[in-house]
Amino acid sequence: MGAYSHQDLPFEMLIEELKPARDPSYSPLFQVLFDFQSVAQQPSPELPGLTLSVLPLPGTVAKFDLSLFVVEREEQLSCTLEYNTDLFEPSTIERLLTSFDTLLDEIVKNPDVAIQRIAMPTEQESRQLIHAFNDDLG
Repeated sequence: MGAYSHQDLPFEMLIEELKPARDPSYSPLFQVLFDFQSVAQQPSPELPGLTLSVLPLPGTVAKFDLSLFVVEREEQLSCTLEYNTDLFEPSTIERLLTSFDTLLDEIVKNPDVAIQRIAMPTEQESRQLIHAFNDDLG
């Protein structure tokens, strides 16, 4: 909450004050981004003689190591995940998304349970992790 009291500081001033080690291959302050937006459904504008539709954006280059964009619309969540393919294997990202989905399911099923009390990973995921770890040991 303390960060909100300084939210009006220009980014350049923050960098100047913190003097983080600079490497142009990554962001100077963070490598993971979580962006949540709650968007009210608005009717599509009607323009005579035109049909409007939403088009997906073409693939982009990830700006951070990992970015999760979550949009809430009419009690439904849409998620987009961008990741640095030099750092993560697709199978790792699939496991991450599966765990996130499991977490969201548990939150919906048990809204009164504190998030730190939700068992993660699940028993099946724990067995997979142990099996993969043992396989790596040879």
